[in-house]
Amino acid sequence: MARKIGNKVEKKIAISVVDVEIVVNDLLEEYNIDQKVELYVNNKLDNILNEMEIRSNNRLKTGRNYKYQFGKELFDDIHDYTYNLLENCIKNNLEDMKISLGDKFEEDEDYQKKKLVYDNIFQIVELTMYQEGISKIKLIAYHYLVKCLEQHAIRIIENDDITKIRGYKTPIEVFNYELMEIIANSHEMEKFTLTLRSLIEQWLLKYNNRTKIGQFYYDVLMVNPEQIIEKILRYLLFTALKNVNPITLRAIFSTYITLIHKNIFSFYAMKLQNIKVGYFKQLESLFEDNIINNTTRVNTHQMIAQNRLLNHAMKNKRFLKHNYEFMLDEFSASFFDINYFDLLYSYNKDINILDYHFYYSKILKLTNNSFRSQSKLYKIHQKYYRKNSKKTLSLYINDIVEDRFYEHFLNQFQEEETAHTICNNITQNLLNNINQNNLTTPEFKKIVMSIDDYVSQLSQIIGSLNKLIK
Repeated sequence: MARKIGNKVEKKIAISVVDVEIVVNDLLEEYNIDQKVELYVNNKLDNILNEMEIRSNNRLKTGRNYKYQFGKELFDDIHDYTYNLLENCIKNNLEDMKISLGDKFEEDEDYQKKKLVYDNIFQIVELTMYQEGISKIKLIAYHYLVKCLEQHAIRIIENDDITKIRGYKTPIEVFNYELMEIIANSHEMEKFTLTLRSLIEQWLLKYNNRTKIGQFYYDVLMVNPEQIIEKILRYLLFTALKNVNPITLRAIFSTYITLIHKNIFSFYAMKLQNIKVGYFKQLESLFEDNIINNTTRVNTHQMIAQNRLLNHAMKNKRFLKHNYEFMLDEFSASFFDINYFDLLYSYNKDINILDYHFYYSKILKLTNNSFRSQSKLYKIHQKYYRKNSKKTLSLYINDIVEDRFYEHFLNQFQEEETAHTICNNITQNLLNNINQNNLTTPEFKKIVMSIDDYVSQLSQIIGSLNKLIK
């Protein structure tokens, strides 16, 4: 049965999964392919890896001062070696069969079965969001790289008696930055990773819409969707691809979609039935169907741009703000709101404001975008502070807004009441979003802003709104 991927259908060869595995495993064993590739990769790694630098890297909490051991060039080298090796082994295997079968090889079922399986090894795997797919050999080469890297990582952490690296127990975290660098700079691997992430995100949304358990996780257990998506994606890229060589799979996405479902279910299917006390019956409603059936559409261009912007920012850390690592964490960032001083002072009117707002909220909030001192401040979310409710301040700011924009809106809408209403809404949004009490320094020290300074700052912001309105 074909597996539908977006508006595409994943084609499966007309041979059972068991037969595919038998044919592939026979090929791997006959020509010692696993041993040859792993020996090649390990020899490369032995010549590249600097254990003193790796030990120093393991003590770092972030990517700052990290010393990369290898990059995309190594991955490309392994891919080329793997491709040529498989091509030669398969060619020799089929030639040997032709010789033994003579002129009847085309009628032989075993020969045709093998040829179909071998052709499947060199297929292009279709991706949901892209016209181009990914060569299956790329995934096979990545499998061998991660498998060999884990062997080196295990030896290093055992020698150093390390239990966790940057909060993770998986040994491959030793080379996490290098692998992410390869994925970011290999277009096929990048698209494959973003497609997996999109599938996880969409299926997670569907699970949440169908049951109440998702809300239970988010509200009670303090788990957010991003954490679940990251853990599942890490599992697929660093564990699943290492554990099973994609060369043995008849269909890639059928396998990985199944793994996504199993992983999401592993988060939600808590072993509540093992609880000895309490009232498990009271929790049954968490699994009841919900009538809400929302759907989501992924903006592919935004996702790609966001991914590349983040990679570029991480490579050029001199442009990042102080304590940017704090803002990268989704849980910590939820306490902060957009710094509208920074957004407006750095906004270029040649860019669509909605696009700029999206990329600012995702990436540009981490970077130094303006020379103005207010742009470096952090803004605590307005829900943690009372709004400015002084009527005199509201009237004063509204006068400034109307002086700047009333005529413009009147010309646009040809109605006085509409122009006054828009100006009043701008005033209220300014007072709500730029509260004189909720700004902190880059060191997270509260700023006590006088009313005069506050009014002065609001006046500057109103001036900068010209970029958006006029």
